[in-house]
Amino acid sequence: MSITAYVITLDEEHDLADCLESVSWCDELLVVDSFSTDGTVELARSLGARVVQNPWLGFARQKQFALSQVRTEWGLNLDADERVSASLGESIRAAIAAADRDVAAFSFPRTTYHLGRFFRHGTLYETVRRLARTDRSRWVGVDVHERLDVDGRVEHLAGDLIHCRNRDLSGQLETYDRYSTLKAQELFGRGVRAGAFSVVSRPLARFVRSYLFKQGFRMGTAGLVEALEQATYDFYKYAKIWEKGITAGGARPRPGEPETPVDEPARFPAGGAATKRGKEGTR
Repeated sequence: MSITAYVITLDEEHDLADCLESVSWCDELLVVDSFSTDGTVELARSLGARVVQNPWLGFARQKQFALSQVRTEWGLNLDADERVSASLGESIRAAIAAADRDVAAFSFPRTTYHLGRFFRHGTLYETVRRLARTDRSRWVGVDVHERLDVDGRVEHLAGDLIHCRNRDLSGQLETYDRYSTLKAQELFGRGVRAGAFSVVSRPLARFVRSYLFKQGFRMGTAGLVEALEQATYDFYKYAKIWEKGITAGGARPRPGEPETPVDEPARFPAGGAATKRGKEGTR
């Protein structure tokens, strides 16, 4: 067996220990850090990881840089808030020991712990490809939606990769706000534009996919809330694309429109009847 677990980090002190301990059986642990300001680096080294510092390049490029630093035949990518379950660890060790050369990668289920539940249905339960031969794989894509491309056959393993979403709804909304901005920038740069139809239909389609097609309804209220979260993400994404379209080149009133909003209060010197009239005009 020759395998490295590699993780990209930026201020991940609160999550990293559990992540690395779940793959302590690997030949090497590699942490590519983007100059964290907390104790991430010290913690990683204390757990036996090799640490490489590299400026943040975006998700796909940073993971590709990390992959280029792997010195073993196989590379297993994890996010800091993910853990390899005992059953998945057993599957991985057995699979790479027996894999023939035609097998380039393995996929496995990923379940997210969110809203007090392990999601087995809905968008938060998915199949991911994270384990691959280092000489036949590469990270491609754009921020937030990077993927691992491989040259060769992909087989599926049993056992769960566990994603511990340690955020409440307020924290998750902040994450969706940040990620939707990144995705809106990417799509707008590729020429995608949005209007009223997209702003309404895209979130609705996202909700239906998560709650009905992927059976989020089987998760009870948690599944309903999660599907609405997914719809919220798409709403922000397409609303921000629309916003970029109307502000491209600078937002200015159209010809014939007043430079000052008509409902802006008139400005009068303090005191006197004029002040009273100004206030009455803005009720």
